[in-house]
Amino acid sequence: MNIERRKLFVVYNKAIAKARKSHDHIKIKQRLHKALGIIQHHDYYQAEKALYKPTYYSCGCDDWKYHNSYKRQYRGHCKHMMAEILMERIEAVQYKQMSF
Repeated sequence: MNIERRKLFVVYNKAIAKARKSHDHIKIKQRLHKALGIIQHHDYYQAEKALYKPTYYSCGCDDWKYHNSYKRQYRGHCKHMMAEILMERIEAVQYKQMSF
């Protein structure tokens, strides 16, 4: 897993900007920040991925298990799912030379 820091932060900043428009922006930004930490620590990311098997739609962690709970006060993705989404978007980032 070779991630360019530049691409990681391009994707992360876009996600934060989009999160600011949501009514759950505080909870989303907290989880995005945690997802960024997961991605930056390669060993932790592999261990979490093996343990919870996160995808775009589901995860085996307790946060996702209780995502419909009233106490959680947030129905969005968990940090592991957000890390997977960020990884997918990082792979899609391409640089194009616009001028010489």
